[in-house]
Amino acid sequence: MAKFAGPQQDEIRTPGNTYELTITWDGELAETGEIPAFELGAALQGWDRFLQISFYAYQSADLQLPKAGTSNRVDFRVRRVRKGSFVVDATIELGGIIAAGVIGNAAYDAIKKFWGWSALLVKTHVKAKRERRTLDGVVEELERVAHSTDIRVSVDREHTEDFAAALNSALDNATVPLDSSAAREVLSVKGQDIQIVLDHAGRQAIATGFEPPTLDPDAEDVIEAPVKFIRINKKTGYGLLSFVRITDKSQLGQQRFHCQDKSIRRRANQYTGSFHEDLPLVVRMQRKNYSTERRGHYWLLLGTAKPSDEGMLPFSKSARKSRGDKGL
Repeated sequence: MAKFAGPQQDEIRTPGNTYELTITWDGELAETGEIPAFELGAALQGWDRFLQISFYAYQSADLQLPKAGTSNRVDFRVRRVRKGSFVVDATIELGGIIAAGVIGNAAYDAIKKFWGWSALLVKTHVKAKRERRTLDGVVEELERVAHSTDIRVSVDREHTEDFAAALNSALDNATVPLDSSAAREVLSVKGQDIQIVLDHAGRQAIATGFEPPTLDPDAEDVIEAPVKFIRINKKTGYGLLSFVRITDKSQLGQQRFHCQDKSIRRRANQYTGSFHEDLPLVVRMQRKNYSTERRGHYWLLLGTAKPSDEGMLPFSKSARKSRGDKGL
């Protein structure tokens, strides 16, 4: 497979190069040359975010989200809207770092590699969402493609999870017109043979939320243990925890987890209550291994040992202290 990783050495900062990008929607309402303004706005913002994510990963050769203030950015500008289905002409300028001493075909090579990586990123993500469905499955596929194209993958899996979630969010916005106003969305760059093509099936895969991990009957038994939460993402259910009483070496240090208990998404719940008050919470969990490409494990949280109908910790902080709960 072609290698897309950006320049790694002998680098200098140079002005970016500008390329012509065309976005075409066809079928449905788009055939009349019209698309609702809010759908067009969402799509353009989505593609802008996608280009930033894709270019930063390509140029830095690192599967992570763009860092604040980075010069590895794409300047995405709309030039005009024209009929012919519904067509937006735009320009993209690749800023940041270009390999020193490269002249002649440097601009062509830069856009060819970046656009090839971008198309591969969309194809891989949509296919993984359709076939794997879980965030873990999508992350594994993105990491596999990154390895095959000499793009580094962080040892901290959270970086790749954030990348996959942000990528899906960007493509979710970018494909809004496919809900009802268009049957197909095509992105092409002048002089490049590769196109990014999305249809209703791709839109459905992108717009469908990540499925939570399922209990593995072949994995270890479900255990109950008191834990403290270090980080919680209420939207995705992922985070970090530590065990209060360690019973084997797999529980040492900070541990990744995914909570399939939907109550974690409530504004107030036992998990965030435990986190904010820095108190242990007894949870039911099962250890699950990552894929063969990434060694290690995470914990699937099934729920609390003592569910609370209110969704909060069952007693006030002072009451829990008097009951001795802090010493779990």
